[in-house]
Amino acid sequence: MSKVILLHGAGANASQMRRLERALEAQGFMPIAISYESDAVLSAMIAELAAKVKEVPLAGKTHVVGHSMGGLLGRAVVMMLPEAHRGRLVQIASPNRGAERIGWIPRPWMVRRHVSQGYFEIARGSPSLDLLPVPTCEVGIVCGTRRVDLRVPTSLGILAASLVFRTERKEPSDGAVSFGETDLPGMRDRISLPYAHDWLPQAKETAVQVGHFLRMGAFRR
Repeated sequence: MSKVILLHGAGANASQMRRLERALEAQGFMPIAISYESDAVLSAMIAELAAKVKEVPLAGKTHVVGHSMGGLLGRAVVMMLPEAHRGRLVQIASPNRGAERIGWIPRPWMVRRHVSQGYFEIARGSPSLDLLPVPTCEVGIVCGTRRVDLRVPTSLGILAASLVFRTERKEPSDGAVSFGETDLPGMRDRISLPYAHDWLPQAKETAVQVGHFLRMGAFRR
C-alpha cells in the first residue's frame, strides 16, 4: 500500500485535504495529511516540512500531492524522499511560474500584516521560487477552469478583484492561477477540470484523477 503525503494550500491546514484523504484511502492508498505554518517564509516552510517528513515511516513508494502552495512545497518534499522510496508528485493548481494575481494585493502595511510573507514570495517574478527544485520524479498537474464557484467564499473576492483591477485573463484560469502559470519543465501530464481554485481539492473528479496518476503516471482520459 503506497503512502501519499498531502500538503494543504496557504492559509489552510490539513483539514482542507480531508475529502481527498478519504477518497484516496478508499482507492487503496495510505494518505498522510501534514499541516505546516503557511504564514511563514518559503525557506521556513521547507525546513518545517523536512523535519515532519523524516517522521513518516517509509516502505515502498511514497507519493506527494499538494494544493496551490502545498504543490509548490511538494517539489521540495518529494526530493527529500530517498530515491528508492520516491514516488510521484501531483500538483493541484500550483503556480510554478509564479502567480500574477498576487501582484494585485495592495502593499500598505495594514494589508501586508494580514497576508503571509510566503504568499508574496510566490508572486510572478519572485526570486524565492528558485528555492524550489524541479523534481526528477514524474509530475502530474491538475488545473481548474472555473473562475467563480459560490461553494467557495474566496471566489467572490477573486471576482471583485477582477472587476476592480480589470485584469481578467483570456487564458483558462481557476480564478487564482492560470493554466500557463502551472507550467513546470519536464512535467509528465497535465489535465484541466471545471472547478475553481479552492474547490479543486474537494472535487470527487480531482480525487479520481489524482489516484489514477499516482498508479499509472498519467491522468485518465
